[in-house]
Amino acid sequence: MFPSAREGFDGLVGAPEPSEGTARCLERFFRWGAAPTVDAYCGLFTADGTLLDADMAAPIDGPAIREAITAVLTLLPDFRFAPLGVVADGPHAFVRAANRATLGDRSLAWDAIYALTLVGDRIAAGRRYYDRAGLATGTSAFASAVPGADADRTGAVPRTPCDATL
Repeated sequence: MFPSAREGFDGLVGAPEPSEGTARCLERFFRWGAAPTVDAYCGLFTADGTLLDADMAAPIDGPAIREAITAVLTLLPDFRFAPLGVVADGPHAFVRAANRATLGDRSLAWDAIYALTLVGDRIAAGRRYYDRAGLATGTSAFASAVPGADADRTGAVPRTPCDATL
């Protein structure tokens, strides 16, 4: 049912079938991850939806979401994410994803958890969790700046027992 942008997608865990709205939102979210644009990202949210990223002190909404994703895609124009697993129950979905991008001449790859609270097929509250310190230094099990690491990160990122949770 859900598109698999990468081999190894664990699929949906939890509720046997998500609601139609949840399924539509996740399908759009996964398409966005494979080919991100500012407009498609903003279209994922309700009119009063909020976003809280790992580096934010408080949630943002409206035009601030557009400004934030514009800044991210300007800094990391080749950013992509591929879903690794989903846990969905009612209006809540948690997506574990493999992210990758290039910053200057440095290849980056990191796992993140996207926590979504939905209203219908739109995100009312989106939260992104990832290890920022490890991403900056390349020392985390959730980040890699290994030269030559491919998009699938085969062998590039040591796995931890935490990976079994999603």
